[in-house]
Amino acid sequence: MDAEHLSQLYLDFDPRTGRASASPTRYVAQSDKETRFRIAGTAISDTRDMLLIDAGQPWRSDWLSFDLYDDGWTLPGVPAKVRVYPTTGQRGPVTRSLSLGFRAPGDVANRRVDVASDAERWHDTATNGATLLRPIKVCVPPKGYATVRIATPSSSPVYGDMRDLNAAGRHREGGVLLVQIAPRRRDRRSVLMRRVGPILALWCGLAIGLAALTTRVTDWFAMPNELLYERRAISVAQGLSLLPRVRGELVATYDQLYPVLVAPAFRFGTISHDLWAAHALDAWIMSSACIPPSCSPAGSARPAGSPTPSACSRSRCRGSSSRRSC
Repeated sequence: MDAEHLSQLYLDFDPRTGRASASPTRYVAQSDKETRFRIAGTAISDTRDMLLIDAGQPWRSDWLSFDLYDDGWTLPGVPAKVRVYPTTGQRGPVTRSLSLGFRAPGDVANRRVDVASDAERWHDTATNGATLLRPIKVCVPPKGYATVRIATPSSSPVYGDMRDLNAAGRHREGGVLLVQIAPRRRDRRSVLMRRVGPILALWCGLAIGLAALTTRVTDWFAMPNELLYERRAISVAQGLSLLPRVRGELVATYDQLYPVLVAPAFRFGTISHDLWAAHALDAWIMSSACIPPSCSPAGSARPAGSPTPSACSRSRCRGSSSRRSC
């Protein structure tokens, strides 16, 4: 490999927009522990603390940090700032969440950390043991940026800057070590269960209660329609065809859904048992009306460019790029 391919790339970012000064490739490999900036894009791989990001063109920063040492220590008496930029094509204010990780200096048992954004503020205690991990919500406008501020009331000597030998040998003053700034990843499975779980519980409750009534019915009482539904369901169950036949003749009607739904009840067993099973299945079919059409894993369809469910639906970001709140 020639020297041109081994040369380093020094990036600058526009602090107003987050746009990078260069965009040499589509894909970017970046440490997930980086606390200076994060290239915006889809992380298609996260292996051994290294992200492979599909950044597209041109490169943009998802967020930029200010007033930190390059390795993540906060400066004494100076609040650190993280600017969060809107995503490409964002049309309205969107609430996002950053996961922040903190550690205290090795000779300090604990140190207070104060974090604030335009949507939330909290304070906690970082220790020199386990990393303090907490999310912070931030309302990002469609233009400009939102700011997260990080402060600690005290500082103490910490090890030197590892960027070169001379700096590594000199101690410096630091507050807390910011070890992580990352978009908070929501567990899709837990999100899905929070959305669908209550509806499924309602469906099960209604079905069980209704089945206690429907299974008391021991025969069809409205002739001849109910008997015809039974014959068509038996045809579907035995012939394994969605097109039922009665006495060898194809039943060409539009109301084929119900016989198909209750056909499993007539697959095995005696007529009396099958009727009981069909009535029990009726309870589940009828109570399924409680499930709204939009209740699906993918969610209801939304027009392109419309705010996602995480958008600030109850409020609007307002103010200039330096002061905004949800």
